[in-house]
Amino acid sequence: MRLLIFLFFLSVFLLALPQLGDSAAVVPDVGYRAEEGTIAVFLTPDLAARRKEVYLGEKLWLVVQIRTAYSPCPFSVEITDLETGEVVLRKSATLNVCGGQMLSGMYQTFIFHDFRIVEPVAEGRRFKIVVRAGNEWGAYTFTERHNPPGRITGITFFEGAKVATVLRMDGRYRLEVKVRNDGELEAGYNLTLLVDGRRFASQRISVGPKLESTAVFDVKLEGLRGRVNFTVVLSGVIVNDVQSAFYDVVSPYPDFSLVYPSSVESKVGEPLRVGVRLRNEGPTCRQPAVSIKAEPAADVEASYGRSDVGYGGFLDLDLSIRPLSAGRGRLSISVTCINYTSTVYVSYTALAKLSLSAVDQTGGSSPARLFLDGKEVAGEVWLAGGSYVVDAPPEVRVGDARWVFEKWSDGVTSSTRRIDLTGNLEVKALYRLQYYVYFKTPWRTVEGWFDRGAEVEAPSADVEQGDWRYRFKGWSGSGCPASGRFTVLGPARCEAVYVKEYRVVVKLFNNTETYWVEEGAAFRREVWAESRGGMRLVPTGAENCEWTPAQDRIVLSASGPAQCVVSWRREYSVRIESGLGERPLFWEGWLPEGSVIRYMEGGSLLPSKDGLAAATVEELGVRYKPAGWTCNGAEAPREVVVNAPLRCAGLWKKEVQVAVEVYLDGSFKERREFWVAQGDILKLSPSMLMPQAGLLTHVKFAGWEGASSASGDDILLRPETPTTVRAKFYTDHMPLYAVVGAAAVATALGIFFYVRRKGDHTRIWAKQPTETKKEIEIEPMEITKTRKEEERN
Repeated sequence: MRLLIFLFFLSVFLLALPQLGDSAAVVPDVGYRAEEGTIAVFLTPDLAARRKEVYLGEKLWLVVQIRTAYSPCPFSVEITDLETGEVVLRKSATLNVCGGQMLSGMYQTFIFHDFRIVEPVAEGRRFKIVVRAGNEWGAYTFTERHNPPGRITGITFFEGAKVATVLRMDGRYRLEVKVRNDGELEAGYNLTLLVDGRRFASQRISVGPKLESTAVFDVKLEGLRGRVNFTVVLSGVIVNDVQSAFYDVVSPYPDFSLVYPSSVESKVGEPLRVGVRLRNEGPTCRQPAVSIKAEPAADVEASYGRSDVGYGGFLDLDLSIRPLSAGRGRLSISVTCINYTSTVYVSYTALAKLSLSAVDQTGGSSPARLFLDGKEVAGEVWLAGGSYVVDAPPEVRVGDARWVFEKWSDGVTSSTRRIDLTGNLEVKALYRLQYYVYFKTPWRTVEGWFDRGAEVEAPSADVEQGDWRYRFKGWSGSGCPASGRFTVLGPARCEAVYVKEYRVVVKLFNNTETYWVEEGAAFRREVWAESRGGMRLVPTGAENCEWTPAQDRIVLSASGPAQCVVSWRREYSVRIESGLGERPLFWEGWLPEGSVIRYMEGGSLLPSKDGLAAATVEELGVRYKPAGWTCNGAEAPREVVVNAPLRCAGLWKKEVQVAVEVYLDGSFKERREFWVAQGDILKLSPSMLMPQAGLLTHVKFAGWEGASSASGDDILLRPETPTTVRAKFYTDHMPLYAVVGAAAVATALGIFFYVRRKGDHTRIWAKQPTETKKEIEIEPMEITKTRKEEERN
């Protein structure tokens, strides 16, 4: 006998067997214990069962399961013939990677995938497999069996003496199976007939070496229809051959069988479209009509063709299914062919969605693990209708947080409950999230489990002892609040921290301030002047504590408990204005109570802390003369005592300038100026302004320009702003003209008489005299006579 072991390995723990030149698969615990020793060793075809007999040509797995491994450790496999004691196979290796003691429930399982026996075979001989790994060992015993080779050469149905190719429903037939023995010895075989996968009949047959024999089965086709699978299994000590043949079993009536699907699964709330194919196993079905009933309940609509369906033909249905309830059942599809109805059943399952979740009062998820019929579930699961047990843990703790079960969202208060599922259902396990809170002070401790969002009064008050106190500074620890009232949003473990302080009291003018200063630190307080309307209180010193002056303030200081009383001086707000213009000159400041301010005239205009110095001010044709002053809206004496806030301003008499420009014959002669008090009237007469006349001339008044209130030659002016008027005069030349005219007449008469004396009649034509000369034209009489005639015509 020869034993061949081939090792093929799918690496999981990176185990290598270099001395064997091959490898082995490593898997977790496969559920078997050692037969001998401490190492489990066995043969198996598929890990489902152990094999104690090994047949010729059969391929098995050699499985070695080690609970404890050493690194590195020697490993060997040895197979011994128990009758002769001969070692027929020995293999060894070194395990390069071992894990030491494995975790609880864990194993290193080595699977050698190819173990088989080749000829010659000693029927019934026993062998032992011994495996050693480190200091441990295990053994397994098996028996060798012969396997006569055989095969099926034919499967044929006969009806009488004829070969049947189509079978009739409920008919009787003879099934002949031919078997050939390819071995060197006579062999006995078992033949098993399976019809559509179900065992129908079996018998034993003997076949000589290198010969063929026939086995006969009597078959009655009861309850069979459509295309049927007839399978014959040939086995000796193991299965040698399997052959199948398909035959059509014909019904005497139109009878339909299901081609597909074998089952239908739908979900409540989700419409389903599915195609169904039926095969006619009988004579032609004319004008098929289909009706469908669903269990559990569902709305089902079917569309299909109405044409005739012959034998072997297909009727295709398009089903639209809307489940109404969850559960397991079937679809009953009835096909009526005129006067015969055939019913086909399809396995039908309607699933409902069960949504399970665990939430706390904030809407957040809980770490609680929910179980459905003992199996953990999370989120959504689709289930067939029925009754299920759902379990939620009463309490879940994670550190200083815990979730306490309250109830289910549908009102059930027990953490373990039963759900009858008929449709989609969402159920939530409602938990109350709580945190552990711990606050400690020298005087009080608060601790316990509190709901998330609850408010806890943390003991953080200050403690006073005379002029000393212990001020709460804060908390040390984790999750601590910033103030005394704590909203529980997480775990908290906190201890109070205090600071020792001394008290300093400062008494001001009409209020008292209290300060707490950390022990070892110096107190320092600047006291500034206090303004209250128009009065100011200026600190001048302090009693019962140290102080230092600093310009307009004092600085108080202390290094321990103290009571400081501050002294004050009153001052008043004083504003002195010139009283002139939109932006008058002013002085503004604070003067001590009892100070004196004065009004003085002369010099220059200057407001100051001493009072107001006033003088006449002239600006662009307007001048102001000092006329006293007012304080707080009333006329004041020249000296005023400061005993209240003051606002003083000068009083002024306003005068406006009137300028008169004198013109003679259009030429400027002089400018005269007059000052008129505000509200007064100035009367101007030409005589006041008359310029000097020349020889043989007179000066006469022509009128005013720039003035509208004339009364004859006089004008009355009430100026509000600087005003300029013009007085216009002209020269009268009439006396001079008279003298010149007389001289001209005398001259003309002399000329006239002279011409006449000559005998020539000449006429003298004189133009109108001018102010400076006289023009005379002398024309001959004939020309003059002619002009008169023209004028006459």
